[in-house]
Amino acid sequence: MSDSEPEDKPSFPPEQYTIGWISAPGEELGAACAMLDQEHECLSHQHRNDENSYILGNIKQHHIAMPVLPEYDISSAATAVKSMISTFPKLRFILMVGIGGGVPSKKNDIRLGDVVVSKPDGQGGGVIQYDMGKLKLGAFDRVGIMNRPPKLLLATMVNLKSDRTLGKKLSKVLEKAVDKFDDQEDCAYPGSEKDILFKPEYRHLGGDDCDACSEDQNPGNVVEREPRKSNNPKIHYGNIGSVNTVMQDALVRDSIAEKEDVLCFEMEVARLMSEWPCLVIRGISDYADSHKNGDWKQYAAMTAAAYARMLLLKVPQVREVVQDRRAVINTLVGAKHERDARILEWLTPVDYAPQHNALFRQRQSGTGQWFLDSQEFKTWVTSKSQTLFCHGIPGAGKTLMATTVIHYLCEQFGSDLNVGIAYIYFDYRKKDSQTPEELFLNLLKQLVQRSFPLPSPVTDLFGKHEAFRTRPTLEATIETIRDVSSRLSKTFIIVDALDKCHPPNLSKFLDGLLKLQKDCAVNIFATSRFEPEAAPLFQECLSREIKATDEDILKYLEDRMQHNCYGYLDNDNMRQMVKRGVLEAANGTFLLAKFQTDLLLSKPTKGHLLEALQSLREREPVLDDAYDERERVLGYPQAASR
Repeated sequence: MSDSEPEDKPSFPPEQYTIGWISAPGEELGAACAMLDQEHECLSHQHRNDENSYILGNIKQHHIAMPVLPEYDISSAATAVKSMISTFPKLRFILMVGIGGGVPSKKNDIRLGDVVVSKPDGQGGGVIQYDMGKLKLGAFDRVGIMNRPPKLLLATMVNLKSDRTLGKKLSKVLEKAVDKFDDQEDCAYPGSEKDILFKPEYRHLGGDDCDACSEDQNPGNVVEREPRKSNNPKIHYGNIGSVNTVMQDALVRDSIAEKEDVLCFEMEVARLMSEWPCLVIRGISDYADSHKNGDWKQYAAMTAAAYARMLLLKVPQVREVVQDRRAVINTLVGAKHERDARILEWLTPVDYAPQHNALFRQRQSGTGQWFLDSQEFKTWVTSKSQTLFCHGIPGAGKTLMATTVIHYLCEQFGSDLNVGIAYIYFDYRKKDSQTPEELFLNLLKQLVQRSFPLPSPVTDLFGKHEAFRTRPTLEATIETIRDVSSRLSKTFIIVDALDKCHPPNLSKFLDGLLKLQKDCAVNIFATSRFEPEAAPLFQECLSREIKATDEDILKYLEDRMQHNCYGYLDNDNMRQMVKRGVLEAANGTFLLAKFQTDLLLSKPTKGHLLEALQSLREREPVLDDAYDERERVLGYPQAASR
């Protein structure tokens, strides 16, 4: 654009910007800037999570924010808008303005330089997403239909469409905007002689232009069309196809157009339009075939931007009404929450929270405090890149201790979004769902589920796989966790019962976990019985044996006896006999203590209780019986799909 003397630009707070305008860097963003009545000063401040640079300005009464994207791809526009919302809380809608590949047909006489605007039909919102991964087979896969544009824009579009002189007015807007450029010839109408539509089966012969493909050298390859009476661009309204790779196969282009009446193709809007209120405007720079060149890019970018300007001139300014502003914000936030929930569910439907909550409800208040007060735990929780390995015999209370630690961390750091907490309860019966790949996806989900909006590494991972319906590799998931953890001040990962992890999965899981710790200083808390494969990995770390203390067992007994319905336990001597009997038989095993307590307190009379105490002293306790009884009586859920 032309240089001019520096001028004082007006400055406005972020709250006064109501329109978001997304265009690709280069010709498209340059065309957008040419449509502004006036550029504004840069913001004096913006949200700490917003890394965008902005071009700000106005078209009449509308203040517009244009993010300057470092690159333009499927994910960068969505990421930019996510950041915009945090800085500009009063954005009403987003315009996606740029170039696209036209789909000419007998029904739709689309020419280069024309404009296509997304307009909902009876099936959807005006943009249809396609997965072109099967292009080599000459096929395509329709992924979905995007959300409808805002009603205000649709109404304004109808208003504009009724103007029979729209093409002429658009040309006048172009003439005025071209004056702002140094190289005005690049922005001008290239001429109808350069608008050549080749037959679908005729492929490009090579080179940067189509000189070798022209009719003079290859007669019969050009589609004959009636000349237009004027060079004014025409506006077309209907479906826009959003694809994940450049559309350059005219046969596939026509196949889609015939079935779904698509007017043009582009590559960027599907992901964004599924999340935010958008209208898509595309200037036609080629015919979505193999015959691509740059002759029409600048002009097509200008025609799209000119239409966007004319549309905004018809959009009324909304006065400051608190209720309306809140409704707009709630719409945007609601869409964002819905999108984030969909991504979290896509990561994994497995949820360990029900199991954790059930376990915590069975824990006697105050038990495990000795462990939280231990030097090993204090060192672990206050340091970085520490591992605390807790081992013990079966039934010693390792899982309850893991539950206690998880609860402690959630209480201490639950309100701090800079601290990540994730946990896993291993279960040998869940070996099919507890693969290393699924386990790390679960850890990732837990580390980000409190964040709003979700961190960009997670949304980027989703974006790479959503269209192709693929799943992330283990390496990609660990890399994403690494990126997420690097943004946190501290990360705690708790894994209970490593001995219950399926052996083929254990080595791979531990390798990934310890590598993660090495790369980003994660704190790991692990419990296990003696496990030959795991034990050597924890030799150099903090460790503590888990054993049920008499104090914890007595707390449990006191609570159980207090709520017992049989009156004979009101006798202090009987209460002391029960305590001694359970402590002696439990031998430091909390699960046995619970099993024995359940057995004793089920006796209806004093005589039955004394017989049970005597039997307890005489027989060897069987831990397997205790495990069976625990699962029968408690029935707490395993990690399950929601």
